[in-house]
Amino acid sequence: MRRKAFIFLSTLISFALLFYAVSCQSDEDKTKDTLSGDAIPNDTAASDITGSDSPISPDASDDVNTGDTGGDTSSVTDTGTEDTGGDAGANNDTGSTADVGFESRIEWQDGPSTLDKHAEGIAAFAGGKIYLLAIFGTSKYKREVLDISEGKWNPLADLPEGFNNDMSMRAGGVIGKSIHIVNGHYWFTPYTDHYVFNTETQEWSKKEPYPGDAVGKSCAAIYDGKLYVAGGEKAINSNTAVSRFYRYDPATGEWTELAPMKQPRADFACAFVNGKFHVAGGYQESKKPLASHEIYDTEKNEWRDAEPMPVAAYEIGNAGIEFDGKFVIIGGKDGADLYLDKTMAYDQTTNMWTYYDSIKNPRASHSVVNVGGTIYVIGGFGYYMYTDSVEIGSLKAGK
Repeated sequence: MRRKAFIFLSTLISFALLFYAVSCQSDEDKTKDTLSGDAIPNDTAASDITGSDSPISPDASDDVNTGDTGGDTSSVTDTGTEDTGGDAGANNDTGSTADVGFESRIEWQDGPSTLDKHAEGIAAFAGGKIYLLAIFGTSKYKREVLDISEGKWNPLADLPEGFNNDMSMRAGGVIGKSIHIVNGHYWFTPYTDHYVFNTETQEWSKKEPYPGDAVGKSCAAIYDGKLYVAGGEKAINSNTAVSRFYRYDPATGEWTELAPMKQPRADFACAFVNGKFHVAGGYQESKKPLASHEIYDTEKNEWRDAEPMPVAAYEIGNAGIEFDGKFVIIGGKDGADLYLDKTMAYDQTTNMWTYYDSIKNPRASHSVVNVGGTIYVIGGFGYYMYTDSVEIGSLKAGK
């Protein structure tokens, strides 16, 4: 009897030990799965999921407007120092040390998707239409036009013979009825071409070539009927930037070199606000994003430092606009290679940045245009690579 009891008890203990061992192994396997990336959190870097069979995009609906309005790991408490010169070591800045508040001023909604998926393009508004020009994409439609009254995108014809139909050109703007685009490249071939598209006749022409030493990733804006072009990349895929700054006058057909920026930069945001030219972000070398911010005075031909961006960002070459009387930058990439959904607004009367409501889909290398107080955010790269997504933002009622 005692022998049977002993055998029963031994068997019971053996089963208990076996169950414990299986449970431990299961927990260990779960831990390994998590560490190996089988469970990807919402703040995963874009480089970690690009090319995945089932990429994961941050769910913007999970965000709560408590001041941290992004779908990424960047925080409004990021610290850093202001860049005041051309020292390459300043590339590591991570944002303003000042307190950055949040104000809910923009209501975002989905807009009509583009015909193709695009990035690195110029969006320009003229004659009641948005033109998307000089773009990379899935190549079926390289240029498109949105008739705002119809809410529908239509293809534009290819460039005429003698023009580079596949060139990426990110710097440009509208002067009168014409859209000027300059300074681009096609793969590893740089171009200083200066193309002009007449929105009335739908014809292309060539003007005086861009005289600078940048081969792309410059930023441009229009003021007083003239085209201002700043910075850019020194050589294709060199990840080094230049600080040179030029102005083109279509009345004379002449380029004039102006005072260079205090800091070289490429792939940055720019815009004119109340007669002052703002540049911010981008990179100087090795694609380490900048937060530094400079303002150019057209009367004095001088640059001065301003409060840095809240978060260092690049791939924002066409993401800067004047909106609500402020210099506004939307989206981009941060130092962790995360796509941003932030809307950052700078008030030059107070020298302070404020977060506005975030866009729904984080993106970079996209195009942003202000159409009479309504923002259009078009295309770009996101967690699903090229995107045809369009978002429309307008001031909330009573704002």
